[in-house]
Amino acid sequence: RRTDMTTHPDIYRQTTTGDLAALLLMLYDCATNSQGLLLDTYPGELTAGECQQILDMLQLNELVKLLEAGLPPGITIAHKIGYIDDTYGDAAIVYSPNGDYILVLALYAPVWLEWGIASPLFTSISQLVYNHFNDPDAYTTAVLAAPPDLPPTATPAPTPDLPQAIVTGTNGVGLTLRSAPGGAELAILPEGSVVSLLDTPPNTLNGITWQHIRIADGTTGWVGADYLTGQ
Repeated sequence: RRTDMTTHPDIYRQTTTGDLAALLLMLYDCATNSQGLLLDTYPGELTAGECQQILDMLQLNELVKLLEAGLPPGITIAHKIGYIDDTYGDAAIVYSPNGDYILVLALYAPVWLEWGIASPLFTSISQLVYNHFNDPDAYTTAVLAAPPDLPPTATPAPTPDLPQAIVTGTNGVGLTLRSAPGGAELAILPEGSVVSLLDTPPNTLNGITWQHIRIADGTTGWVGADYLTGQ
């Protein structure tokens, strides 16, 4: 797991592209083969027909953007798009001539993800995956070209694993990172930020216990320990 960056996930609502792909696979297996984890987990409560109804609903998405934009006309796709200021996602089952496949993609940029940057990338990746399964000759020369030789790079010295915590309990206001206990403000850490706990002993000032931490960009500082929940 990378500790040099964070997407500031909500501590209660998180998923991964792998989770979403697994869910689509379970729905597909249920609808197409009348078997799989969903039917095993909910015997007598779920049917293959109901799974197919879910996939039929996902085919009604009329926003021909992101992954669907990379497919040829007439190709059936069951997918769910989601986007907020800093994150776009699309999870899809593509029913292609040479076989059905699942593709899930999520992109993130701090603060704001530009549609003009993200949307074409979704489209290009979708097109490449479709061509991989259906029309390898459609790959461009640039895509098929071998990558250039890169000079060797020195292996960086390993950094010690530090305990981590999540910023919680700020009611959406965020947690102030300071240069010292009660010192100058360095940054505001959004709710859900993941921080590393340094081994400096906690410091108590004015009735507040201060914890020395490091944030994703490497900045170190002090925060109120009451707003940190250990991982």
